[in-house]
Amino acid sequence: MQDMQALFPADIDPNIADGKSIMETVVMSMAEGVVVQAQAGEILACNPSAERILGLSADQMKGLTSMDSNWRAVRDDGSPFPGKAHPSMITLETGDSCSDVIMGVHRPDYSLVWILVNSRPLGGETGSKPKAVVSTFTEITQLRRVREERERLADKLQRALTTALSGYIPICASCKKIRDSKSDWIELEQFINIQTGADFTHTMCPGCITDLYPELGREED
Repeated sequence: MQDMQALFPADIDPNIADGKSIMETVVMSMAEGVVVQAQAGEILACNPSAERILGLSADQMKGLTSMDSNWRAVRDDGSPFPGKAHPSMITLETGDSCSDVIMGVHRPDYSLVWILVNSRPLGGETGSKPKAVVSTFTEITQLRRVREERERLADKLQRALTTALSGYIPICASCKKIRDSKSDWIELEQFINIQTGADFTHTMCPGCITDLYPELGREED
């Protein structure tokens, strides 16, 4: 199954046999997962990256369809993603390609992996249903975790600022330190960090650079 024969016609022209071999090598070495499904939806072939990403061997995937409940697929918002709405099934039904569809799939160990899926039709006459479909997908689990953490921090910051601004915050008119709930005077950055968990990067705005280092401005002129 792993040889991806489903992607290449059995009666391929001998003159391009070398090209077929090259393409098989490319597909098998891709970092993206590749899965080929027949017209009825059953999986015919996959590459090693698909096995790694989905947590299933090629033999375990063979014959499965998007309708199999074991996928326990979810949409980007966490709602159920029914098999008939999967990109591959849409392509098999309509002949249209699907691009950049976010899907969550549960592995056999119950971990949730997020993938970005594209599907393309294989074979079939124009205007008719394709004979098969090839889906490629990239794992985006880590990227999604980073996004969710960023959104969590932004929400926490917003809630903390909203709470703080609903009352008075004692601030020194001279050094701009904040008096916290323990009556300790702390730096503004430290106060925000305690309230939100946010860290700061330090740079300088153009105005301060000009004021503090006027020679830099003259050099640019």
